[in-house]
Amino acid sequence: RACAQVKGQSLCRYMCGLSNARPGMPHTPVHLVKGGIHGDRGRVPFQQIMVIPEFDSIEDDIRAALTIYESIESRMAGKGLIQGYSASSGLLVGQPYEALLEQLSRQIYVLGMGSNVSIGLDVAAEHLKRADGRYDFAGRLLRGEELSAVHHDLIGRYPIRFLEDPFDPDDVH
Repeated sequence: RACAQVKGQSLCRYMCGLSNARPGMPHTPVHLVKGGIHGDRGRVPFQQIMVIPEFDSIEDDIRAALTIYESIESRMAGKGLIQGYSASSGLLVGQPYEALLEQLSRQIYVLGMGSNVSIGLDVAAEHLKRADGRYDFAGRLLRGEELSAVHHDLIGRYPIRFLEDPFDPDDVH
């Protein structure tokens, strides 16, 4: 704040200058699938799977999110994979997380949104951590380093751009 004030700039403008970014509207992650402690933890260990549209306007972002949500909902309902809806309208699905990420990635591509839409995961790892320090991740017990390897693998295979709470706050692996 002090540096921005000395330069006579708003904090936003100053911070953008530090990162060579231009100011703009944020692109909101949109909740698609609920899992973790709110769903089938064994199949979908993440608390939320989200889509992150990044178009030129909020209207286009919302339109894209709705299109993806309705497309995925329709495809899953047709296969009998929807088990219900969470309180926040997230799909509760009967499908393992990797198949779900594969289907979501493919659907984003098929809808022609591959360059403008990415995936976000709210891991909420504090809910996966056991007393012995390992994580119960989709039925596998993992140390922090192993969970990190899972995250890196998923990021390499799918258009994941956002990870929220990928580890327990006390994990210093």
